Amino acid sequence: MTTEETMRFADHFWNTDICDFTGFEIICQRLQKGRRFVKDYAEFLKQRAQAEEAYGNSLVKVAKSAGGRYEIGTLRQAWEVILNQTELVGLTYLNNAHQLNKEKTRILEFVENLNKRSKDRACQTREANNVKRQKYKQLQEEKRTYYMRCRESASYSDYLKEETEKQNSQQKEFEMIVQKHKNAVQMMSDAKDTYCKNLESFEEYCKEWEKKMEDTCETFQVLEAERIFFLKDSMWSTAYMFSSLHLNGKESFKEIKKGLENIVAATDLDLFIRQKQTGTVRPETFRFQPYEDQENFEAAGSPSTFLKLKILSMRKFLSLSPKQSLSDVNKEGNSSNTTEVFPTSKPIDMTDCLMAINNEYESFDLEEESKPTDGQFFRVLYEYKSENESVISVLEKDVVRLLRKENNEWWEVETKDGRQGYFPANYLEPSICSPTEET
Repeated sequence: MTTEETMRFADHFWNTDICDFTGFEIICQRLQKGRRFVKDYAEFLKQRAQAEEAYGNSLVKVAKSAGGRYEIGTLRQAWEVILNQTELVGLTYLNNAHQLNKEKTRILEFVENLNKRSKDRACQTREANNVKRQKYKQLQEEKRTYYMRCRESASYSDYLKEETEKQNSQQKEFEMIVQKHKNAVQMMSDAKDTYCKNLESFEEYCKEWEKKMEDTCETFQVLEAERIFFLKDSMWSTAYMFSSLHLNGKESFKEIKKGLENIVAATDLDLFIRQKQTGTVRPETFRFQPYEDQENFEAAGSPSTFLKLKILSMRKFLSLSPKQSLSDVNKEGNSSNTTEVFPTSKPIDMTDCLMAINNEYESFDLEEESKPTDGQFFRVLYEYKSENESVISVLEKDVVRLLRKENNEWWEVETKDGRQGYFPANYLEPSICSPTEET
C-alpha cells in the first residue's frame, strides 16, 4: 500500500457536536495502548534475557566442573572439544542475554520519548478543547441574555400598544411606559451586539481549534507509524539472535521472518481507523440565531401568543383583574378595600415586573431538554481510567445506571458493583439492559 492510499486520522475522527471530542480521545487511547504494548515487549525481552543468562551460566558451570580430565589419548581430545563447545554455547547465551538487555533499555528509552511527545501534544489539544468549551458556554450565556432582552422588549411593545388603545391612560404613566420601552429596545440592541461579537470571536477560535485538531491527528499518526516501524526493526534483531542458538533455529527464524515481513504500518493504521472512526463530518459553524427563529419560541405559538402569556403573568404578579390596567392599580392604591401593590408616589417599574416573572419562563425555553432521566441505563463505549476520586474508572462495554446529569459533559452514574461517581457523558450510549441483565 502506497503512502497516497493511506487513510488519515485527520479525516476520520471528527464529531458533529461543537463540544464533542470523542474522536480525539479515541486516538489518545490508541497511542496509550501502543505504548503499553512497547512496555510489554520490553518486559518479554527482560524475562528472555534472564532465562538465557541463567541457562548460559549453567552451561559454563557444567563445562568447567565436568570430570574426566584423567583420560588420555584421542578420547581425551574429543572430550575436551565437547567441554569447550559446551562452554562456548553457554558464553553465547550469556552474550545474547547482554544484547537483549541492551535492546530492552533502548526500547524503554524510545517509549519514554514517545510518551513525552504524545503527552505534550495531547495536553495542548485538551487545553484547546477546554477553551473551546468555555467559549461556547459563554456564548450560550450571551445568547440567553439576548433572548431575555428580546422578551422584555416584545412585552413592553405589546403593553405599549395596549395602553395606546386605551383612552383613560394618564399622560405621565404613558410617557413612563414609552421610556421603558425605549430602554428595553436599547438593552436588547446592546445584548445582540455582545452576542454577535462573541459569536465572531467563537467562530475564529473554532477555525484555530480545527487546525490544531488536524495537526494533532497528523502528529499522532506519525508517532503511531514510528512506533510500528521501531518495533518491527527490533523484532528483526532479536529474531536473528534466537536463530543462532538452537538446532531448529533456522526453521524458527523462517516462521518469524514470515510474520515480520507481513508487518505494514499503513495496514495497521487503516485497520484502526476503520474500527474506531467517529466520523468525517466536522462540527458545523455556530450561526447567529435570531430570537424569532428560536425553536422553543415557535413551539409556544406565535409571538403574540407568547406576549399574551407574559402580560397575563404580569397581571397575576400585580394582582390585576383581566379588565384592569396599571393605571387602575395606582387609582385604587389608597382604596380601603384594595391592597396597595405599589405606592402612588412611585411609578410602577415594568423591569421589576418582568424580572420577577422571568424565572417562571426560564424552564419554558431553556431547561426542558436538560431534565435528567434517573434510572436510565447506559453502555460504556470506551474504557476510562480516572485519577480523580470523584470520577470513577469503568471498563469498555460495562453498563451503568444514570443517577444525575451534572451537565452535558459529566454525569453521575452507578456501576454494577455499586461504585458511584462522575463519568464523561460522551463515553456513554443508551442501553436497554441493566447491569444485571447484561451480566
